[in-house]
Amino acid sequence: MTLGTAIVAKDELSGVVLGFINLIAPGTQAYPSPNLRWLEAWGSDHVYVDRIAVRPEARGRRLGEWLYAHAMGLYAGEVSSITCEVNLVPANPGSLRFHTRVGFEEIGRTQWRADYAVAFLARRI
Repeated sequence: MTLGTAIVAKDELSGVVLGFINLIAPGTQAYPSPNLRWLEAWGSDHVYVDRIAVRPEARGRRLGEWLYAHAMGLYAGEVSSITCEVNLVPANPGSLRFHTRVGFEEIGRTQWRADYAVAFLARRI
C-alpha cells in the first residue's frame, strides 16, 4: 500500500490548483495525528483522508466528489474503506453535509479538548 498520496485537481487552462485530497495509510508513525491514531484503533483496512480542500470559487462543481472518486479508484482492492474526520467543535456543517451526501457514515466521535471535537466517518470502497 502507498504510505501517502496527494491527488490534485488543476484548472486545465490556467494550471491553478482548484482542490486536493491528501491520503495517509494507517501505521504511518511519522505523521503524529491523534485522529489517525484513533482510526488505527478502529481498524487498519482503510486509508485516512488527512485533508480535502476545494477553492471557494471552485465549489459547486462536484470537484470534491471527483477527488474522492479518484482516491477510491486508487485504493480499490488495497483497502475496504476510506476514512476521515469532520470537526464538530468548531463546527463544520458544510463538510458534514458533503461527506454524508457522498456516502460516509459516522463510526465514532471524540472530544480532544474543550475547543476541539470531531466525528469520525467511513465509506466502503
